Amino acid sequence: MRFGKLFKEIVQKIDQIVTGRGRVDEDLFEDLEELMIRADINVRTTMVVLSDLRRAVREERISTTEEVLARLKADILGVLNRAGSVHGADLRVAPEGPTVYLVVGVNGVGKTTTIAKLANRFQKQGKR
Repeated sequence: MRFGKLFKEIVQKIDQIVTGRGRVDEDLFEDLEELMIRADINVRTTMVVLSDLRRAVREERISTTEEVLARLKADILGVLNRAGSVHGADLRVAPEGPTVYLVVGVNGVGKTTTIAKLANRFQKQGKR
């Protein structure tokens, strides 16, 4: 599954926060937390990613902002890929009657496009 645009936008914003900082400190983590939540990454995922990053800084002795950025990119991409593989294959169809899916999101995130892609996928599977 490709998350090109979303991932690119998040990484660009993270890069802006990280670039120019001399050290990895709690202020950096607070800025990253705010950015991730503003980017519509849910709170649970944000906390898990940042917790893992804090652990890596402590245990793996990550000390430069470049290392933080590389680790954060890898972690976020991993979360997005896991979500895509789990949720993409997890759509269920009711055994009888119509199946209803609720698609929720803020304006401009691609709900209509996603619905069209789902409709196309189901049509190819012989569903109506």
